[in-house]
Amino acid sequence: KSSARFDNDFLEGWANDGEVIGELARFSPVLAEYVERQGLQKLVTLEIPKLETFKPDKAPEEARIVVQSIHPNYDFLKRTGRTSSFAPKHYPGINIQQIPRGFLLEDGSMVEPRRCYLPRNDGWLICSCDYGTLELVTFAQKCYSTFGRSVLREAINSGKDAHAYLASVLAYELDNDFYSLSRSLVGAKLDRDATYEVFYSLKKGSDDEKKFYKKWRSLAKPVGLALPGGLGAETLIQVARVVYGVTIESIDQAKRLKTIWGDCYPEGPEWLRYVPDKCKDDVNSTEEDEKLAYFTSLGMYRAGCDFCAACNGAALQAPAGEGCKVSIFEVTRACYDPEMHSCLLGCLPGAFVHDELLVHLPNDQWAHERSFEISRIMVDSMKVICPDVKVTAEPALAYRWDKNMEPVFKDGRLVPWESAS
Repeated sequence: KSSARFDNDFLEGWANDGEVIGELARFSPVLAEYVERQGLQKLVTLEIPKLETFKPDKAPEEARIVVQSIHPNYDFLKRTGRTSSFAPKHYPGINIQQIPRGFLLEDGSMVEPRRCYLPRNDGWLICSCDYGTLELVTFAQKCYSTFGRSVLREAINSGKDAHAYLASVLAYELDNDFYSLSRSLVGAKLDRDATYEVFYSLKKGSDDEKKFYKKWRSLAKPVGLALPGGLGAETLIQVARVVYGVTIESIDQAKRLKTIWGDCYPEGPEWLRYVPDKCKDDVNSTEEDEKLAYFTSLGMYRAGCDFCAACNGAALQAPAGEGCKVSIFEVTRACYDPEMHSCLLGCLPGAFVHDELLVHLPNDQWAHERSFEISRIMVDSMKVICPDVKVTAEPALAYRWDKNMEPVFKDGRLVPWESAS
């Protein structure tokens, strides 16, 4: 009923701003459905055609066939030290590092785009070997190397789930029911290790307890991974929603989360003070715009950084990226170089996706040994970057790539995981 008038360009710009719509979608079922349908449209119009080719001598309804070989391309070095993938123009390929998320249909079934990708050879398996909480490992190493101490390092080296450890502290401070439960089991004095054990036990509890565990661990991911990069409260809210699908309700809540994170890991705030003080870039700085610079773990130099780029790059992105490149090289060499005398000889490196390496293996009696050889090489390679923090890389086998694939053992040996759907 309002008589207010708005500029059409402004309205069109607002309507096409995915981040704005994403922010508002949680308040509107209509916008939430719009966001979901936009994702489905992208899947149908962009991703599926990349998997198809046509035989012109066939009728249109018979001509479409699945391409037998997909080749992801890579930019091997970005400013952060990471890689990025892109779809090639002249042969079948995809941006393997940005496969759309799966979608839950009305009948309860899941559309999972990753499941379209099969091993290169018929009858083979895909081994997915994924680093565990890699950027938390590199951050712990950077703080330990710089300050000689790190609570995060102690938690990781003692075998704790780093995301769950922070989640237990967040839940203790922000959820009254968990606070009461923890005090009743642990005592009035805060014992973070004991509180972690209480929280971690919920992972195998009732359905409500599992839901509670998942909720707080999901929240801990953006808090633990974004704040070491120097993000402020507003940006933390955006990153939590867009990247992790987690809602932080307000600026005040985001600030409270940052305070708890700093109390849990005191090396975190110390790192954020260290970077602007010790990483100055005198060459590229001006009176109006101070720049920062840093050396990576393997000796590369990055200059002209703002605060967040320096914090994130020096402690998280560059160390993780360089360690992953070492592991990719070593696994690939084992697959192709007979002088390595590796059980991986003849296997085929498939793709690198963030912290996950995909390798195609024969489905034979040696699949277990080959999978754990990939894991060993990846761990040893990352120790070049993180010698003082425990590194893990868990292998899983499957007949096709799947986001949900996990290790399955039979008689102590790794066997292919199969989806229940």
